[in-house]
Amino acid sequence: GLEEVVCFPPVKVVQELPVPWPRYQEMVGKLGDERRVPTQNDLVLAVSHAWSHQLHPDPLGKKAEEIKQLTAEALRDHKISGEPLLFYDFMSMSQNPFEAGQTERTPEEQKAFLSA
Repeated sequence: GLEEVVCFPPVKVVQELPVPWPRYQEMVGKLGDERRVPTQNDLVLAVSHAWSHQLHPDPLGKKAEEIKQLTAEALRDHKISGEPLLFYDFMSMSQNPFEAGQTERTPEEQKAFLSA
């Protein structure tokens, strides 16, 4: 299902993340039981932007601050009864490693990535 391929981190978690933001594989581990599929009451904010570096979209956290600000503005402008969630490709879909010690995508993650 969708929950096996895509991760939608809650905005409250994203607001507290250190820089650089983690990739999908670490995000899934961090969320644990908080990982969920959006419902009709949730607000999913999707972020799309060019990557400034090949292995990480924002290694210095410059875009992270902008995304946090824009997310806060969106939440002020929308009344939702569910939870605000973020789709940010680096945290939402499996990624190749960008730091020493990180593992490559598993064959299953690669298949899911290519099918998304």
